Amino acid sequence: MEAAVQKAKSQADRNELLIWAAARGLLADAVELLSQGAEPDARDKSGRSPAHYAASHGHLDVLQYLATKGVDLDAEDAAARAPLHYAAAAGRSAEVLRFLAGKSAWLDGHDAQDDTPLHLAARRGWLPGVSLLLGSGAKHGLRNKRGLTPLGEAVAGGHADVAGALLQAGADAGAGAGGGYSLLHVAAGLSRSRCLKLLLDAGLAPSDAGPDGAAALHAAALAGSVECAEALLAKGADPRAAAADGRLPHECVDASPPLVAETLRALLRRAADRAPPGAPRGSGSGGGGVPAPATPPASASRGGGGGGAVAAADAADEEAADASDGGPSAYAAVYARLPDQERERRVDGFARMAEAELSGLDFLGPETKAAVAQVRKAQQLLACFRALAALHRDERFQEDA
Repeated sequence: MEAAVQKAKSQADRNELLIWAAARGLLADAVELLSQGAEPDARDKSGRSPAHYAASHGHLDVLQYLATKGVDLDAEDAAARAPLHYAAAAGRSAEVLRFLAGKSAWLDGHDAQDDTPLHLAARRGWLPGVSLLLGSGAKHGLRNKRGLTPLGEAVAGGHADVAGALLQAGADAGAGAGGGYSLLHVAAGLSRSRCLKLLLDAGLAPSDAGPDGAAALHAAALAGSVECAEALLAKGADPRAAAADGRLPHECVDASPPLVAETLRALLRRAADRAPPGAPRGSGSGGGGVPAPATPPASASRGGGGGGAVAAADAADEEAADASDGGPSAYAAVYARLPDQERERRVDGFARMAEAELSGLDFLGPETKAAVAQVRKAQQLLACFRALAALHRDERFQEDA
């Protein structure tokens, strides 16, 4: 029994040393260890083999030697990644990619996140690798679990040269980024101005809106990107197009430092002022093809001010309904007696109203109006960046084995 245990330990030591040698490109040591009985397809705790490490670190000679020992070049680790994934993610050696492609490695194999080698090379911004994979027949239209194609990964990373190569290869600029947002939203929201210009030149409409009614110009304003805003305006983006909550792009500026914010805000205001007189404006108008929330009749928002506000804030309690007959002043008295928690709940409801509806709530005091403005700003930020937030979560995908 003791001899068997010792034999197993020796085998494990040889396998571990082989993985170490493959990761460091020590071909002579790898040859010696294999001659002593190390297993060419040995795995570490993450399921990675010597071939994974050799491919990741760009050691072509080690990888070629391992291939003569019959290793599986499509073997997957615990993250469902093959050596080709690691070679593409690391971006160290185009020769390693060429060797694996020549050995009929699966070019479009997807890992646990549905990333293909082309996704990973595009995310890395590795143009030689992207070009080689495309030339070998890798598909450029597949989506990963973040809803992005390889082109989307290149845009999110700001890799304009890679994005250009993918577009030239036929990648669809209109494939979108998941969640109803376009790649223009991604480029503008992450201040990727060079990529944004490529997408505009590829024919994407600058004023197309996302599910929250916000266009790429709103995203550029939120990101504080003057260059993106200028590029969008130059291509005809509508500075008077309002998001679903009625806000214009210049009302979304939240940049730092203040000088950038003022420059961007002034740019967008000037553009809005120069727009044709007949162009639709914000404040719930739904300009730019964005449907605005329906505005209730005047009797619901002004003549019977309490009733309209209560409906919008989900506060159709009996006392408020009675107060609505007395006009805004009567409802103001009811509102003033509400507990703090109930007021906060209604502020959230007010913030979801269109600008035209909100302007009819005469009973709201300055403090409440300020609170509504703060909540609306938070809602706008969350809605515009919810789809972009996932782009910052998987930073470890940039790392090699």
